[in-house]
Amino acid sequence: MSTPPRPKAVAYLRIDPKDTDKLTAMQEKLFSEYAAQHHFDLCHIEFEPGNSLAVGRIGQIIEQHSARHFLVLSMENVTAHPMLSNSLKEAITYGSGAEVHEIETDCPKSSAP
Repeated sequence: MSTPPRPKAVAYLRIDPKDTDKLTAMQEKLFSEYAAQHHFDLCHIEFEPGNSLAVGRIGQIIEQHSARHFLVLSMENVTAHPMLSNSLKEAITYGSGAEVHEIETDCPKSSAP
């Protein structure tokens, strides 16, 4: 009996020019771990410079990879403007049919003192 295919996911990471390669690698690892925990096939991570927002590109990436899940660290990482953030989240959900996962808020926090 074959295993059913895992749902596809794509991730979006805004890169600040001041970010180090080590920070970017840690963020990529967060996406990979989250996808594995939720049994997603993480098929692409889109990197975007910190000073731009290509809204149309997000939909293209989701469609190109037939993704049902869109992973971000938080919507604030995509845009700091609250109204734009909410509108973008709705556009992704209703326009592409992908579920948005804010992994910084979806992951349980450590209870270490």
